Amino acid sequence: MKLDMVKLLSLCKHQVKVVITDMQNENGGFSSTIDADSEGKEGKYYVWSDEELGNIVKNKEALANPEVLIQYKNLKELNH
Repeated sequence: MKLDMVKLLSLCKHQVKVVITDMQNENGGFSSTIDADSEGKEGKYYVWSDEELGNIVKNKEALANPEVLIQYKNLKELNH
């Protein structure tokens, strides 16, 4: 698999922005986690249903990343 440096740089810039925007505290330090409570349920925003995960794996772009398939397979095996 060929490494797309432009895509990698874009992803890195996005991740740095997320860390600075969502994880930097008012004193300039950084939190080690993000609050996972949403709509009154812990982790709701961060948990995918089987249907949502299946749709991601069916996506051609996701299929191009072998790690996505490995993680999906591991999750399915844990649930059976």
